[in-house]
Amino acid sequence: MKLIRFSPASFIHFGTTKELLSLMTVDMQNYRFLDWSSIVNSNYHGEKFAVYNSYIDKYAVIGKNCYIEDSNILESVVVGEDSIISGITLRNVSVPEKIVLHGLKLKDERYVCRMYRVGDNPKECRWMNKELDEPLWTKPLFKICESMEDAVKATLAYDSDGELISLKDSFEAADVTAILPWQNKLNDKVIAETILESIDNRLSADEVIKLYPNGVSERVKRYLLFEADKLNENNLEEFSRKIRIYYYGSKLIDNDNLSNKCFDTICDSVLATQ
Repeated sequence: MKLIRFSPASFIHFGTTKELLSLMTVDMQNYRFLDWSSIVNSNYHGEKFAVYNSYIDKYAVIGKNCYIEDSNILESVVVGEDSIISGITLRNVSVPEKIVLHGLKLKDERYVCRMYRVGDNPKECRWMNKELDEPLWTKPLFKICESMEDAVKATLAYDSDGELISLKDSFEAADVTAILPWQNKLNDKVIAETILESIDNRLSADEVIKLYPNGVSERVKRYLLFEADKLNENNLEEFSRKIRIYYYGSKLIDNDNLSNKCFDTICDSVLATQ
């Protein structure tokens, strides 16, 4: 038997939601010697809250000491302080403070959004400061919907009109095979948005390539092309961004087609001004 020594290392115990939130936010600085970071794989680079494998829209308002994982936070979103957002897409919603919001895809292709307070105990008959007639773990509280967006809105509105499911039953009915593809999709979106941000910040193509020495996925390539193709060549700012996306893309992907797109776009623009 071979023993492997992990150094530096530390044993950490966290068994409750509150302990997880504390570890990922306020306590993270205690583990800097392990080279840990509260920001992992995200387009967000601040220190106000913790993020793991998530996209954060620049206009989203996220409260202090939140933890966001495997989530897609889009426009017009407000999240209160000390909340946890997991496995979900948010758009045009407000989440109160000290709330856990967790999205799940079920095996029958439907969706549920589970919600409870950070301090709630699933073993107790209490939820969101209200008394229950059975433990939170087994009480059907969350509406099953055809889309994640509808599930989020239903849960935040305390909508109980329809088929409801408990924490326990949703855990057992969750489609675990959907988790990894969702994480990969978010990872690709973060990479694509990071590349676009680097382009907008005038980082050189060589510097961007160094960020991704193993290249990028086909989905990232499609994402970049989609962003470029929707830009208006008659607008100087959009024209500039368009040709830079094509140019950087050609370097990342090593694709002559993108180089040609860049050159053709410039030629078309020049000819249009004649």
